[in-house]
Amino acid sequence: MYEYGDSSVLNSNNGDKTVPNVMFDNTMPSLGKMEVQEGANLNMASSVTIEGGPQQTLPMYAIDGTVQQFEIPDPVLRRTFARKVFITLLLQHIITLPIIEIFIVCFDPISHPVIQGVRGVFFCILVGLYFFSDMRRYPPMNIVVFVIVTLLTAIEGGVIATWIHSQLAIFPHLIVIVQLLATVGYSEQTRYKFTVVNAILLVLLVSLAGHYLTEIVYSSFSFTEIAYALLSLTTYKTAYIIYDMHLMLSGHHGYNLQPNEYIFASTNIYADIPNLFWRMLKFFLITPLIKMYEFLAGCCFAEVF
Repeated sequence: MYEYGDSSVLNSNNGDKTVPNVMFDNTMPSLGKMEVQEGANLNMASSVTIEGGPQQTLPMYAIDGTVQQFEIPDPVLRRTFARKVFITLLLQHIITLPIIEIFIVCFDPISHPVIQGVRGVFFCILVGLYFFSDMRRYPPMNIVVFVIVTLLTAIEGGVIATWIHSQLAIFPHLIVIVQLLATVGYSEQTRYKFTVVNAILLVLLVSLAGHYLTEIVYSSFSFTEIAYALLSLTTYKTAYIIYDMHLMLSGHHGYNLQPNEYIFASTNIYADIPNLFWRMLKFFLITPLIKMYEFLAGCCFAEVF
C-alpha cells in the first residue's frame, strides 16, 4: 500500500513508497522526461531517454537477430572493460615489433612449408586453449597464458617476415596498432554508438590509409611485397577483434565475463579463432549441404500429382 502524507516527509517503514499528496499540497510528479536505464531485467543494449509520454522498452538486437543482453549490464563498466582489452592487445602488438625485427635481421628466409607448419602448431594450441578456458581464467595462469600467446604471435609474425625479408613486414603490424588506437579513441566518445558496423568501417578506413602510405614509402615493390602488403589478413585482425568482443560481451561464447577479467578476455580473442573457423565452415559449407540433402530427400518422396 502507498502511504499519503507530506511530500517532504518519508514514512520510516515505507520510505520508497511515498507519493505526493495531491489532495492537500497539489503537487504532481513530473512526467516530462523519463529515463530508462539498462539493468539485468531489461533487454536493452544502452540507456534510452524518452521525452514525454509513458515508459517504453526499446529492445536492441544482436547480430543473430535475438534481443541483445550483455554479460556486464552496466554500460560504463562494459565500455571500460572493452577499452582495457583493446589497450592490452595494443601493448601486445607493440611488444611483438622488436621480436619480428630480430627475425628479419638474424634469420634467413624460411620456406613456405615451415611457415605453414608453425601456423598449424599455433592453431592447434589455440584449439586447446579454447577447450580449457577454465584453466587459464584465474591468476596467475591468465597472465602466463597471455604471455605465451604473445610470444607465439610474435614468432608467427617473425617467421612470415623472414619470407618477405624486408622492413615492409613491419608495416601491417603498425597498421594494426593504429587501428587499435583508433578503436580506443572511438570508444571514448558517447555521441555515436559503438556498433559493429561503425567500428569495422573505422578499422577498414585505417587499413586502406595505412596501405596507401605504405605504397608511398615503398614506391618500388616486387610482386611478393605487393602481395604481402595488400593481401595480408594481418591488417584486418582488428575487425575480428571487434566482432569477437561483441560475441563475448553478448554471451554467445558463454564465458560469463566479469569487469576485472580483461586479461582473460584478451586471450579469448585468440582462443576463439578456431570457433570462428567452425562458424564459417558451418555457414558456408555444412548448412548448405544439409539444406541440399533435405531438398533432395523431399524430391524423392514428393508426388507431382
